[in-house]
Amino acid sequence: SGCLRRYIMQLVNDNNDAELVAVKATNDDAVTIAKMVDNMNRSLKDDGYAYRYITDLIGDRIYIRQLV
Repeated sequence: SGCLRRYIMQLVNDNNDAELVAVKATNDDAVTIAKMVDNMNRSLKDDGYAYRYITDLIGDRIYIRQLV
């Protein structure tokens, strides 16, 4: 009843690549994280901060990058 994914996304905390947040990710995973980042951006804006972040899926890796 349905197709099992071959890999499950893994969250990472890499001191050498601080923008990398997940590996073995799918497009669906990236959409979910992008929604979280959008909520974070709204909260930052509501609190008066000018920071804004985006989510990038490159291959099977998800990055959260600050827009400058």
